[in-house]
This record gives sequence, C-alpha cells and structure tokens, in this order.
Amino acid sequence: MNKSYKYQLISLLSVCLYCFSVSLHADEEYIWKSGLNLYFKYAKQDTAELGKNDHPVDLDEGEIITVLGSMTYIDKKLFSENEEIVPVFSRSQAQLLGEQLSKGLRNATPDQDIIFVIGGSSRKLLVLTERAFVAGRVFYKDGKLNLILGDYDRARNEAFEAIYDPSGKGNIPYSFNYGSRTRKTSGFDEQFVAMAGINNKVVGNTTRQNWFEIDIKKAAAAVIAEQKRKERFSEGGGNAALQQEADKLARERREMRLEMARIRQEMNENQKGNNTLSVEERLVKLNELRDKGLITEDEYNTKREEILSDI
Repeated sequence: MNKSYKYQLISLLSVCLYCFSVSLHADEEYIWKSGLNLYFKYAKQDTAELGKNDHPVDLDEGEIITVLGSMTYIDKKLFSENEEIVPVFSRSQAQLLGEQLSKGLRNATPDQDIIFVIGGSSRKLLVLTERAFVAGRVFYKDGKLNLILGDYDRARNEAFEAIYDPSGKGNIPYSFNYGSRTRKTSGFDEQFVAMAGINNKVVGNTTRQNWFEIDIKKAAAAVIAEQKRKERFSEGGGNAALQQEADKLARERREMRLEMARIRQEMNENQKGNNTLSVEERLVKLNELRDKGLITEDEYNTKREEILSDI
C-alpha cells in the first residue's frame, strides 16, 4: 500500500472515531460554539472524589475579564537567556472567557464542569499566527473559580487540514485535552507571575502550574488598585526621578520573581531528595518567601502545614 494513501486512510479513520465519540456525548450542552473546534460546553465532572461543585454561581463578567486578562507568566526567549513577561490570555480571549463563563456558571449544576476551546496565537512558533488552540476546564468551589489548562498554544495541524478540508475553513474536528483534577498535563508548565487572589493548586506535595484557584473579587480589586496606582504615577509627570523610580521597581519585581522561582525550585528539590533540609530550615525559607511578598498567605499556610506534617 502506498505510504501516502496509508497515511490518509489512518487520518480518515481518526476523524471517524472522533465523530463517533462526539455522538456518544451528544447530550453535552453547548454554551457557545463557533465551527467544530471553538466552544464552551457543559461536561460531567472528571472525578467526584473531591466533591461536587458549588454551582450554580453568579460571578461578575467584568471582574472575570479583568482578572484573566491580567494573568501573566515568565516566557524565556528561544535561543536566549532573556525573559519576557507575557499574558496567559490575550484581550480577546479574556473577553470571550469572561462572557461565556459568567453565563455558563449561572446555569451549571453541581456535577457539571465547563470545558472550553478558544483560538489564539501560538508563542511556540517562530512566527505568531492565529492558528492555535487553548483548551481548559472551569468550575467553582469553596469560594474560588478553578481554572485548569489542558492544551495550551496547541498549533493546528495544517497538513492534516489541507488534506481533509481544502476549503481552509477549519472544518476538521480535533480531539482536545481539557485538563484534569487528578492528572497533571504538560500543556501549561510556565512560571506564573504571582498575583493577589490567585494561587496555583497544591495537590499532595506537588504544585500544579496548570491549575489556578482564583478569588475573583480579591484578584479584581488588586488589579484595579494597581491600575489606579499606575495612573497616579503617570499623572505625576515624566521627569527623570519618576522614571528612575519606575525602573527601580521593575528591577525589584524581576529580582523577586527570579528569587521566588529559585527558592521554590530549591524547596521542591529538597522534598524530592527526602527533605535534606531540617524542618526549621524549611520553615525559615518559607518565611522568607512570605516576608518578601513572593507567595500569598494561602500558599504560606498550605506549605507550612506540609512541612509541619513531617515532624
């Protein structure tokens, strides 16, 4: 059998299997849909081990947009030691997420999650294009919006689409990873820049970089306060002293982020190495993180309990 024909046959079979899978889940209700691969819809919880969700819940659309649009991570430049702070979601992505999640959560049941796929520009490619996907899972529990990212900046398979959709309209169904409560995915493993009201979920002794617990009210208030501070600063004039202060603050924030990453990595390595540091030394390092404002009070309390449990 010709290799090209064999490849096309396998690809076609994959599409058929996907369509069959979709038919088995036809009861999943769409909240919003655009074509085959962009949507928000309800799905059963991926596990009931952690209890039911606190649904339905009424969250402010504008606050969700403000918070998700302000989330950033440290992106290490390809072939370079330089770093750049980049948004987790673009403005248009944050807008869509806010609109559809606020609407969906008002009607969700306790045993339902919201799973989504949105379009975006992949930073994994040398040239940014609008041909990528971000997929995730969202639910509300214990006063916090939980966001788990599965596929992140997943580039579209243009060769696959060219064969089965010559029109170029993207009418080829994809299968996505929406993230899981019980299994860590490698779709988003970036260094998140700490924000008030947002924590990475800690499961056992593992910090899930792709799972965010978000206190929407607290996080939105912090973002707005920071925006007002910047406005007051800009209104104060553009003299050299103000610029120097801005540069100093930027350097300090960068140093704090690097120090946070270093200490967290060191603590994780110590945990994997049978905790070579004493409990007292680990508590000292933890206090350093909190005193420098590198972790939130919730993160501090969670990690402190973990350390004390080793006594």
